[in-house]
Amino acid sequence: MNRKSAIQHEDIALRERAELQLDSVIAELNKMPESFSSEVKGLLHELQVHQIELEMQNEELRAAQLQLEKSHKEYSDLYDFAPVGYCMYNDSGKILSLNLTACKQLGCERKTLINKSFYSNIVSEDKDLFYWHLAKVFETYSPQSCEIRLKKNDGTIFYAGLESIQVRNKDIPSRSCRTTIIDITERKQAENILFIQNRLSFSLSSTTNLVHAFDSLLKAAMEIDGIDCGAVYLVDNLSGDLDLISHKGLTPEFLGLNNSLTKTASQTKTLLKGKPVYVQHTDVLNVWKSAKQKEGLRTFALIPIKHSDKVIAAIHLGSHTCDEFPVFARNMVEAIALHVGEIITRITMENQLEESEHRFRLLYENAPLAYQSLNEAGEIIDINQTWVDALGYSHEKVLGKWFGDFLTPSSKLLFKEHFPLFITEGQVNNQEFEIIKKDGSTI
Repeated sequence: MNRKSAIQHEDIALRERAELQLDSVIAELNKMPESFSSEVKGLLHELQVHQIELEMQNEELRAAQLQLEKSHKEYSDLYDFAPVGYCMYNDSGKILSLNLTACKQLGCERKTLINKSFYSNIVSEDKDLFYWHLAKVFETYSPQSCEIRLKKNDGTIFYAGLESIQVRNKDIPSRSCRTTIIDITERKQAENILFIQNRLSFSLSSTTNLVHAFDSLLKAAMEIDGIDCGAVYLVDNLSGDLDLISHKGLTPEFLGLNNSLTKTASQTKTLLKGKPVYVQHTDVLNVWKSAKQKEGLRTFALIPIKHSDKVIAAIHLGSHTCDEFPVFARNMVEAIALHVGEIITRITMENQLEESEHRFRLLYENAPLAYQSLNEAGEIIDINQTWVDALGYSHEKVLGKWFGDFLTPSSKLLFKEHFPLFITEGQVNNQEFEIIKKDGSTI
């Protein structure tokens, strides 16, 4: 029987008792003399009027009580199913009450959380933050806020924003505090991604060394919670294999066995299609058979680094403590990989250009013929060693000088005539000049 039915049952019983009493009163009145009839009728009239008034008041009370119960249920629903968690605890952090949303956030039933210390749900490194937060609440009597990491019953960690204020309640002997708990994990992850990307961009913008760039990339990826080791591979354009460039937190034995991911491996095939690979703890045994190959890894991931829809490199990340990569870690790593593709391509092209320039310089310097480079004014800006050996001048005496200064008078006139044509046409052929050597002889 619900509360409403119980109230109705009590009202019916009350009415029956009142009617029985009224019947007995009427029976007694019938025994009285006629002289009392008028007074009795008046009295009965008053009693009936009073009874009607009482019944009306009773109906109003019942209606008010039903409305109060309805409001209480609506408030309870609003409190329990609010989009944020509500929690009340005393000044030592013992939980006094909390709504269902807070229970869901912490992954426990309400009965297991009541009278439990709120500190037990806080990540160890953040307990001091909550201690000072609580101290400010009771010291200032004003609303206070803080951001901490909370642990669910299954060990999952999430970021929470707390808004707290002291509550004065005479029914509670100790001081109490009411707190709203807001899950801010997505915002914190977005902030962390942006922070890591900005710092990584700054680090990569100041280097042209590919190994240093991959070291910075790996360092940034390993800042994500749970990731404690990793490596970065570069795709070999000829073989299609992934060659190890940088690593951290992995033993030499592991790297010796897995220093190259061949293109025939199933994970590599998926990776080269531009798709990330995540291997949970239960599947690690199927990928690596020997203990040295597994190296105690419980989970690992391969994330492609792409540029213009082409996979150019890969990040190989692992964990010795987590059984799988949480969703937020996957989002962060993939965002970082997407961010650095263009930067890695730029550094690779700069390295290739530098290497090409180095090869050209070697050919230029060691060529059997004398080479020189002039600017548009006809000034010498570069010469090779054969030029120096042939004419006897040092580089310092030649660079920046007008080429005509090293010619005989007739050749100087010829140079003045033909050099403008070289500037406009791009070439001058079959012209002979006499160049004066340092010792005064000519060639």
